[in-house]
Order: sequence, then structure tokens, then C-alpha cells
Amino acid sequence: MSSVASAARGVFVALGATTGRFTRTGRWLLFGTMLCYLAGFLWDRYHFLVVTSIVIPLVAVSIPVARASLRGVRIRVRTPTRVVAGRPFALTVEVHKRGGWVAARALQVSPPVALRGLPLGLACVPRGATARCTGRFVVARRGVVHLDNLRVSTRAPFGLYERTARVPIDRALIVHPAPARLRTLSLPPAGRLAAGIGVEQRVRGHDEFYGLREMRPGDRVRSICWRASARRGALVVREMRADAGHEVELIVHPPRGASAREVTVLADRAASVAAAIVDRLMRSGVRLRVEVRGANAGSVVVAGGARERAAALDLLARYGPGGRPPEEGAPTVRCRRVHVVPGTGEPVDAQPHDLVVPVVGAPRRPRW
Repeated sequence: MSSVASAARGVFVALGATTGRFTRTGRWLLFGTMLCYLAGFLWDRYHFLVVTSIVIPLVAVSIPVARASLRGVRIRVRTPTRVVAGRPFALTVEVHKRGGWVAARALQVSPPVALRGLPLGLACVPRGATARCTGRFVVARRGVVHLDNLRVSTRAPFGLYERTARVPIDRALIVHPAPARLRTLSLPPAGRLAAGIGVEQRVRGHDEFYGLREMRPGDRVRSICWRASARRGALVVREMRADAGHEVELIVHPPRGASAREVTVLADRAASVAAAIVDRLMRSGVRLRVEVRGANAGSVVVAGGARERAAALDLLARYGPGGRPPEEGAPTVRCRRVHVVPGTGEPVDAQPHDLVVPVVGAPRRPRW
């Protein structure tokens, strides 16, 4: 079994190839020893003999002890699958000392580059024992973060020589956007939606046409509307009243900006606003459909479950610029719709009764 596959399954993984170097203290000590060596030929050799008798044993012991400390060390990492941007989460590292003639001392575990936080430390792991340390880390931005490897190092026993090894973990961390604060957004409550204000009343039955939408995994081939699919260039299915089970349709449009940095800021803010809308509608008991347009387009129906909410936030985590815009006047499902539009412009498929939420960039602070 490879080390990458073992790390993905959560078992102990052996360290990779180790590298060593002298620390800053060790380099200064060796530099001072060389100065004493030169001074011993010019003035008195007594100082050179004293310094050499102290430094040489320290260096001779530091290198083999640091190598033996990492020998036989195995690492197991436990991380959550989904986290929220800007919020700390727990990362647990278990260290098992399998072999070697000395215990693993002064271990320092540095997290991957994508994580912000202090390194984890273990004072001593005896032979045949397992120690555990937990730290809290933060991911700054939403998206899918790839955790490649951990860095394990030791400076035992005197801090003069550092031995380093890397542990491959190869995990993908889905970072959900942090919900924004919706102070000025007014959404209709669940009671008004159920009463038919802004939402068309539905009746049971599969024989009455309700609208057209893009084909999703799990749809029947018999429900494809081939004429509309030929006009739009994508597969479109007929949706009947009994299949149209969502009351609100949340559409997140691709960001538009003058620069790449502005597009990135608008995309992050739009994802945060959409996450806040999803949470508010779920607390109101509204069944909604979340559609994300752009490079990583997709849709999911949220009926109030934790898995459905996680699937909707996964779409918002992968949301980004690009993609093909919808055609103007294309037929869609008739229900209450909320458009999240980052940047300037209006959605081409917005209806008069739709709610459009514009998202602008963060205001710049004045320079005094």
C-alpha cells in the first residue's frame, strides 16, 4: 500500500526521506570555533583546545541523536472534510514511535502551507508508544484546498542540528464560504410563500406541464425536450408540477469585474451572501433550489437536511467566474427566484417579480 493511499485512509504513514542542517545557533557556534582555531595559531592554543573539547562532542552527539529521533516515526492525521472560511477547526496528529534506539524528542509538526496556525509540538514519544497533539487552524478563503504534506522536524538534543522529514497526506479540504450579515435584505417568510404570495400554487399530478430546466443527474431520458435542447445547445427536460418541489430558486450569477482581483473579491462576497440566504430560508422552513452559474456550474435542491445544505455550500465553495451565460428569454420554472449578481449588470433571465441582490466590492479606506 502506498503512503498516499494510506494517508487518505487515515492509517499511520512512515516519514519520507530526511534532510539535515545546522540551526542558526549551531552555525554561530561552529563559526566561533573556527575563530578560536585561527586565534590558537596566532596567540594561545589553550583557548582553542578548551572550545574544541566542548563543541566537538556536542556536534558529534547532535547529528546521530536527531537521526535516531525520527527513525521509526509514523504519523496519522485527522482532519474534517468540510470547514468554513475564516473559522478555526481542529487538526489532530498522532505520532507513533515504532523503532530506533532513542525516543522521539522535541518533535515539531508544521501544517501545510494553505493552513494558518502555529506548529504542533511533542516533548517526548517513547519507543512503542503513541502520542497525540491537536491544534486549531484557519483557512482564509473558500474553495477546495489541497493538503499535500506535513513537515516533521526535531532539534534534539541540544538545538544545534535540525533533522526534517515530510509526510504525504494528499487530502482535499472543502472550504465553505462564511455567511454574510444580511441587514437590508427582506425575504418573504415561509407563511407568505405557502399562502401563494410570489409563488404559484401547485397541484398534484405528473400530467400537467410546469416548465423547462436543464437536465440533472437522475432525470429520465423520456423527459428531455429535444426541440428546446437543440435551440439552447444543452439538454433540457420537461418539469411537471409534482416534480417542481422547490418554492424558492436561488441563482448565483458569474462575477463581473474590471480586474482579476476585483472578480475574486466579488465572487467571495457573492458566495457569502448566497450562503446567508440559504441559511435564512432553511430556518424559515422553505424548500429551495440553489443554482450556481459560472465555471463550476451546478444545482441542488435543499429541503432542510444537513447533507443537502452541505451539498449547496459545496457548490458555493467551488463557485467561480466563467461559464456560458443563459440565453435571454429562455423558459424556466415559474417560482419565486432570488438572483445574486456580483458586479454590474442585470441577469438576462430575470422576471419582473424576481428579487435581485446586487453584490459590490468592499469599499476602499481613504488614505490620509
